[in-house]
Amino acid sequence: MAGAPRPSGTANDPAGMGARVVGLPDQLRSAWTLAQDGPDLMAGARPDRIYVCGMGGSAIGGDFLRAYASEYCDVPVDVIRGYDLPRAVNERAFVFFVSYSGGTEETLSGWEEASRRGVPRAVISTGGELGRLADAAGVPWLKVPGGSPPRAALG
Repeated sequence: MAGAPRPSGTANDPAGMGARVVGLPDQLRSAWTLAQDGPDLMAGARPDRIYVCGMGGSAIGGDFLRAYASEYCDVPVDVIRGYDLPRAVNERAFVFFVSYSGGTEETLSGWEEASRRGVPRAVISTGGELGRLADAAGVPWLKVPGGSPPRAALG
């Protein structure tokens, strides 16, 4: 929407979510650039199945990936929202752990379970505990910029 006004916070929208919705295309462009310039999260992995583990807004990107992959990829994608990983998550799978804050309890639980199972994985987060765990395990992770409410950090 070139030239469209960018609404700001008002009495009916104190968090400025209207402006964030209008700004989503810019956010997606920035995310694309960040991903292109960032680490190779899958580093040559050839999984049988891809999972995205996250909660709330952090899982929505997984929903988009699943929809895209169903049309264009041979590898199925599933989204995990909860504490436990499905039994099928094993060393032949790949899991993206996504937590805007890096401290989401359910996502951290899935991380620990994947670690025990030897599952190849990567992290997308602003940092927090999940970023620290990725660093400690030598797992690649993409640090995304903070400053938005997690529900508005779709891109």
